[in-house]
Amino acid sequence: MISAFNKAHRLVEFPTGSYVMVKDPLAKTPLDPKYDGPYKVVRRTPRGTYVLQDNLNHVLSRNYAPEQIKLVTQSLDIPTQEREHFEVEKVLSHRLNDKGEMLYT
Repeated sequence: MISAFNKAHRLVEFPTGSYVMVKDPLAKTPLDPKYDGPYKVVRRTPRGTYVLQDNLNHVLSRNYAPEQIKLVTQSLDIPTQEREHFEVEKVLSHRLNDKGEMLYT
């Protein structure tokens, strides 16, 4: 009986300091993101849930079960503020669609 349980259930542990995404139960449409994050794993509680921390170093108000978490990376270096930004120099051409809105190319 235990072997049948172990075959059907995958026990996953997330290392402290790794980055994870949390399943979003409020995702209503297929276009909504299924996961929210990334969050840093602070520690595992004795009951098996995880304490998570956001990128502003605030600990989240609740703990999350392993079934609600997806591992992103175990690296400690995730660039959150160093995203590339681009500035448009000029619009080469544009046209109007059927609704009268401008389309830029």
